[in-house]
Amino acid sequence: MIVQFALNADLGEGSPNDKALMPYLTRCSIACGGHYGDRESIDRTISSALRHQVKIGAHPSYPDRENFGRSALQVSQEKLMESLAAQIQLMIDRCQQNEALLEHIKPHGKFYNDLFHDRELANAWLNLLEQIFTDPRKILVAGGSAVHLEAKNRNFPYLIEAFADRNYNDDGSLVSRDRPNAMLTDKYAFKDRLLRSAKGEPIKSVNGKPIDIRSDTLCVHSDSDHVVENLKFVFDHEQGN
Repeated sequence: MIVQFALNADLGEGSPNDKALMPYLTRCSIACGGHYGDRESIDRTISSALRHQVKIGAHPSYPDRENFGRSALQVSQEKLMESLAAQIQLMIDRCQQNEALLEHIKPHGKFYNDLFHDRELANAWLNLLEQIFTDPRKILVAGGSAVHLEAKNRNFPYLIEAFADRNYNDDGSLVSRDRPNAMLTDKYAFKDRLLRSAKGEPIKSVNGKPIDIRSDTLCVHSDSDHVVENLKFVFDHEQGN
């Protein structure tokens, strides 16, 4: 039996792997100016997604190009929401210009991580989404977290995400990116992660401990070492090639 994978990737971030990743994806989240991206990169990524029938999402972040949105940022909540609104509106406008549907929103980097535990920030974020992302087919993509609980309370459609190419600690948290083993790059371990996740089985932590992380979609990073080769290895195996 061929296992079906619901994969997503963060694209339009300057990686040379974007084109090669598209055939494997169900969804892509496109950088929209906070940590990376402009009209040209957004339009280019939308066009590629349409050709491959990949669902399109916005990938807003802290307005921090210098650190690629992966560092703490001292900014007022009001200014942050203004920036996030502008990023999402840019994606809405570009999708309209390209006759594409914006189907989901997925936060990026440090903002994504902060939403994991900061309920006040999660509330402000969902208030913004309810104001600006009004399409009835809208979906929020993020990890199971504070924002997930708030989304459930508001009946805001939500997909829980896990990571195909990041290592997890025994407690289910991600191994910090400043650790040498933060990324999962071995093709056999990568295959094991995808198969276990697709079948709803516990995945293995960095120490080999089974941890129960349920997900609706798995993310692969376009800048992860060997990501394209690893995906080809898994899909070729599943298809008997």
